[in-house]
Amino acid sequence: MKNFTKLLLILFIGINLTYAQTDDLKKTNTTTFGLKGGLNHSYVYSEHFKGYSGYEWYAGVFSDTRLSEKWSLQNELLVSSTDSKIFLEIPVVLKYSLTNKLSIFAGPKLDIGTEKGDVYRVVSPVGFSADFGLEYNFDKHFFMESRLGQGLGNDNVKLNSGGTLGHRRTFRLGVGYRF
Repeated sequence: MKNFTKLLLILFIGINLTYAQTDDLKKTNTTTFGLKGGLNHSYVYSEHFKGYSGYEWYAGVFSDTRLSEKWSLQNELLVSSTDSKIFLEIPVVLKYSLTNKLSIFAGPKLDIGTEKGDVYRVVSPVGFSADFGLEYNFDKHFFMESRLGQGLGNDNVKLNSGGTLGHRRTFRLGVGYRF
């Protein structure tokens, strides 16, 4: 697991350094890096079984590559924690700037879970989610985000020892800093 995490981090940085070196236009193809974190509310459920509902934290790093004046591609490497699990999350979202201060975004997310207890456990080491959200920029560096993530399949968590498979839904409210 440590080698896999290191490989993902190296790929994440390498891809973004490649984009950062192509600065033909001042407003496009520029990449910024930053940190983010905040409060996470997770709800793990199935059609017939409620598994977990609670508040936790999330934190991570991101890169934001401007594609045009209004569009950008944001890669993230996040860690979120629940009472019984730690998730490594890798979202890639396409962001559209409505104004200089407000943006909307959406995209897929790869969820990799690690087990901490016996409330629920990883069925498959990888799950997929969709993220949707809003970002408000206070200034050039500080921002606030709100995000909803929805698990797309029954392949990420097992809710009980009887084998009930479930989905994970998250709601997040956090802050970030761009370097």
